[in-house]
Amino acid sequence: EPVGAAAGDGPPPPPPPPGDPVPPKRPSIDQLIGQIEGIAKDVAGKVDWQGIAGQVREGVGKGVEAVRKAAEEAKLAENLGRFFGNRETKTVELPLQVPEGKTLRIEASVADLTLHGGREVGSFTSTAGFRGANVEEAKRRAALYSPVIEETSDAIIVRLQDSPESAVDAVFHLPDGLAIEVHNTSGRLKLRQLNARLKASGATAYLDAKDVKGDLDVEFHSGECTIQEAELGRLRLETKSADVTLVRVRAEATIRSSSGDISGSDCTFASGRFETASGDVALVLAAFPSGDLTASVVSGDASISVPAGGNAQVELSTLQGEAHCSFELEDKVEGQGRLSGRLGSGGSRLQISTVSGSVRLDQADAAAH
Repeated sequence: EPVGAAAGDGPPPPPPPPGDPVPPKRPSIDQLIGQIEGIAKDVAGKVDWQGIAGQVREGVGKGVEAVRKAAEEAKLAENLGRFFGNRETKTVELPLQVPEGKTLRIEASVADLTLHGGREVGSFTSTAGFRGANVEEAKRRAALYSPVIEETSDAIIVRLQDSPESAVDAVFHLPDGLAIEVHNTSGRLKLRQLNARLKASGATAYLDAKDVKGDLDVEFHSGECTIQEAELGRLRLETKSADVTLVRVRAEATIRSSSGDISGSDCTFASGRFETASGDVALVLAAFPSGDLTASVVSGDASISVPAGGNAQVELSTLQGEAHCSFELEDKVEGQGRLSGRLGSGGSRLQISTVSGSVRLDQADAAAH
């Protein structure tokens, strides 16, 4: 008898006959639903499992991976709910006194600000909105909100928020003659009946000023700017991308924009400089400027309309476009996109230039028709 042979041993069974592979057995709906609890341990947050079960029933052939994907999507939706779901607000009203000689500084991340002037006593109202995954979380975050007021040796500082996740709507009522600095990363700045020396900055701003006096210095990256009915000493506005609209504004003005149109109607500028790299400059003046006025464009048209009877040395130039002047100029020189001459007795300089576009100097009342 051969050594090592065991009773009952024999040749191995033959391999199964060739044919189509046997498909794996798909789990039943009950089995898939049963695996949800295990997957839940791997997915943080609150999840609507009833909704997931519905998705699984619709696509049972996709197996367990479909369940996991549905759970992850539910978690993402839960996180988005913090921003687009439940919302709670809180309003705080506080007095605001700025001692003589100190600057009022307003700081915010995302806020719509309104500044009213002409008040004897200062105050402000701040309404902050908060979102949460549920009502309780939104209420808890709102309950913790409070603006912060600090006093330093040279300023009163109002911090409206300490988190960009909240949105603030604040209204200030202020006495005249203040020095004010506003920094708001993103939001609207509305000025009404304000008489102040205001400096404002931000990344994205929408400036809406009406019936304002004093000095205005604004710098932001993008947005829009509209100033109406303004009696200003000095106006400086600088932006990377914004349209600027001026209506019945009186000021010494400097406005620069990398991209955007600059327009003015019924304005009076003792002097001014208006520049845009990409856009048009179109100014209609109510009075002839007493000082130098310059409009410069790289790509776009530039036009200024002034009343008759002024005195200036006129210079129009373009590299690609036409130069036109509706006034009869003394000592006129014209050719190759350039036109120059003297209005009246000369004196101040009125320059309009562009690299690619047309330039015009028109008579204001004639342009209106």
